[in-house]
Amino acid sequence: MKVNVAGATLAFPNTNVGSTSAPQTATVTNLGNLALVFADSPVYTPDFSQPTGASDQCLIATSLAPGTVCDVSVQFTPQSAALLSESILLTNNNLNATNATQTVAVSGTGISAGNTTAVIVSTNPISANIGQPLTVTAIVSDTTTGHTSTVPTGGVTFIDTVGATSVSLNGGIAVTLNGAGQAILAGVTLSGAGVHTITASYAGVATVFLASSNTATLTVSTDTAVIAGPATQPVQVVNGQAASVPVTVTGPYSVTVVAAPTGSLSYNVLNSSSVSVASGTATLTAGSTNSTSTIPLASSLAAGSYTVTVTYGGDGNYAASAAATTILVVVGPAVPTINWTPASGTITYGAALNGILNASAVSGSTAVAGSFAYTATLLGGSAVAVTGTTVLVAGSYTLTATFTPTDTSAYASTSASVALTVAKATPAVALTSSAAAVGVGSAVTFTATVTSPAGTPSGSVSFYDGTTLLGSGTLALGVATYTTTNLPVGALSITAAYGGDSNFSTLTSSALTETVTTSYTVTAPTAPVTVAPGAAATIDITVPPLGGAFDNVVTLSASGLPPGATATFNPPTVTPGSAGATTVLTIQLAALAAGAFDPHGNFPSRHLPFAAFALTIGLCGAACGRKRGSRILKRTVAFAVLACLATMLVGCGGGFVGPPTTQPGSYVVTITGTSGPTQASTTVTVVVQ
Repeated sequence: MKVNVAGATLAFPNTNVGSTSAPQTATVTNLGNLALVFADSPVYTPDFSQPTGASDQCLIATSLAPGTVCDVSVQFTPQSAALLSESILLTNNNLNATNATQTVAVSGTGISAGNTTAVIVSTNPISANIGQPLTVTAIVSDTTTGHTSTVPTGGVTFIDTVGATSVSLNGGIAVTLNGAGQAILAGVTLSGAGVHTITASYAGVATVFLASSNTATLTVSTDTAVIAGPATQPVQVVNGQAASVPVTVTGPYSVTVVAAPTGSLSYNVLNSSSVSVASGTATLTAGSTNSTSTIPLASSLAAGSYTVTVTYGGDGNYAASAAATTILVVVGPAVPTINWTPASGTITYGAALNGILNASAVSGSTAVAGSFAYTATLLGGSAVAVTGTTVLVAGSYTLTATFTPTDTSAYASTSASVALTVAKATPAVALTSSAAAVGVGSAVTFTATVTSPAGTPSGSVSFYDGTTLLGSGTLALGVATYTTTNLPVGALSITAAYGGDSNFSTLTSSALTETVTTSYTVTAPTAPVTVAPGAAATIDITVPPLGGAFDNVVTLSASGLPPGATATFNPPTVTPGSAGATTVLTIQLAALAAGAFDPHGNFPSRHLPFAAFALTIGLCGAACGRKRGSRILKRTVAFAVLACLATMLVGCGGGFVGPPTTQPGSYVVTITGTSGPTQASTTVTVVVQ
């Protein structure tokens, strides 16, 4: 039996004396291997008591099996206003002891209704301008002896007083104290220059904390207004015409916080030699966001450059200008306004600029005669001249229109720019196949044609079977091809994906259905087949299926035979099926020509002519060897000679020995199997000796 709750600590929030806090629980776990039995219920104290109705408690006779838990629930019921730290006692058989004890440490602060408090007030920043946002913070502390660690609750209200005027901040709504006893009011703006007194009032909490208050002071100064002339300077004034220069005076904060500046401006017009030619004052007109005025310029100003200095006289909220604001003015020819609104900020590659280059020049409401020159600057590039017929490559451009007036004495040259995006053109991608249906293993060529009225796309095309990449081809004059013999059997969905280039966007063609069926091949012996002239050769031919069973009839044929030879197949047609089929090719060479010597014939054709010839020679020799031969012997010899000649003629087929019909050599015979539009072939070498 083992238990360890020595480190258990329950800390309770500040609780009024006579009140009860929410319960907290310490969990006891049996870490041993035998039952943990409690000899007594937990021993509580008046300040830290047992909650009513708590379940799973570690009570007397509670027996915890190994690895199980029970609870020690505690609620804070302070009997006095003080920091209370006590222990809840447990008694059990921990480590096999008879009355082992453990404690659960508990603590909390009891508070009374009469605790005194104090308030400290501060601002950030410690001084400000009129309308400048600042943060006011009040810190409330418990000043009752022994309660310095107690954090008061409730809220604080703030009042701003300057002179005889007092204003409730935050609309008079109290700011709630946080866990550190702080009431923070941010974004406060104070009106009116002078010394402001901020009063923070803590209302206290009935029966718990007493009320208190305090003040802080800060100096609020007038703001500095900002004077601004036209954004585009120098201000162009037409020679001989009266004009005015707009001026804006703005405070640093929103006019909803502090009113816009009021009062007047002082101005002085100086020529290029810093000699004053005009001066005066101009009244400000307050607006919804700032104040405005105009500085008049007389029509008598000679052509040249001028400097207008402006100062602000200040009002109750804004200080007078410490330094003058300078505005540049040029009196001379009028600068026309260029009206240029292209029909679209985006065009597609291939489109000309004739609808874009349409700027015009006006002075007031009067059109100004002159000419425009246009340039286009590609992002990161240099400017190039363009006309209405120019076709720009895709990219982001700045188009500039430069105007040259016809009357340069009355009007000045000027320019204006607009942004233009030339988007990539979308081409058309067409996909075709060399054959809509092929047998597996047969070559098929896919052709992708990429076209566009804007020009000829370049780049590459990738060919896919569904999502599987088959291969790619480079466009040549807008055409890319890909040839393969590795398509699987089935109805394939082939697409061509154009990868795009600098002027054309990517695009994938519509799917093309390519049907790949099972097929077959034709095989023959690889070793040469030898055959004698006039003889026949038999060759075993196999027709196996490809990609699965092929159940159509295949007709066999042969070409490239030796001269005069014939070919027959037995059987002449086969059906490969799933296991393949065989046939026998017989190549019959041409018969030997008449009178030709038969090196493989029988005796009459081989030996008889030579025997007769030898006999004739012998008889002739015998006859000639006699000085006196009888007439009968002479006749016999003559007959033998004639018989020999006749026999030779008969034995030689009636003629002289000639060359064989099929010349010796090697012949490559092509064996072809045909089934409908599908063909497969192989070769075999026939050697004629």
